[in-house]
This record gives sequence, C-alpha cells and structure tokens, in this order.
Amino acid sequence: MRLVSYIERFLNVTGIEVVIGTSGADEMRNPPEELFDHFIRAYRPYISDKRIFLRGNTDRVNGGALPPDLSYDIFQRCMAFVVSADWGANLFH
Repeated sequence: MRLVSYIERFLNVTGIEVVIGTSGADEMRNPPEELFDHFIRAYRPYISDKRIFLRGNTDRVNGGALPPDLSYDIFQRCMAFVVSADWGANLFH
C-alpha cells in the first residue's frame, strides 16, 4: 500500500502491516500496536467509514477537476504541518 510506504518513510520505520477488520478481545497486542490503537481512537470512525459519495454537485461547481494524486511530497508536507502544529496533542492528555 502506498500510504504505508509513505508512513514508513516519514517515520523511518519498517514492517508496518495493515490488518483489515477488528482484533479479537483475547488477541495479544504488542506495545507499539496498543499505542497506535490509542493514538487513532479519535480517528477510527473516519478511517472505518465505507460510504461512497456522489461527485455530481462537486463536479458542477469545479468543472470536474480532480484532486492531485497523493504523492510522497504532498504527504510529507501535510505531516510536517501536523507535527509543527502539535495537532492532536490535546487528545492524549
């Protein structure tokens, strides 16, 4: 997955594995997995949403322009802003 490779590159880590679905209550989790689950708790509804939205109204307003492809450069700039703004820090106090 492209996003996983971007995250690994940005955080200078390797070995991220994406698992679709939920883990069982009795499943053993390592400390990084528990920390990750804690950090994304507030965002889980957004990343778990499977709705598909129609583009008709948007296309009428913007002439059918599509957003740019998510490149590493765009990802890195967004993440640099998030880090510099300490975004989400109040969620973990």
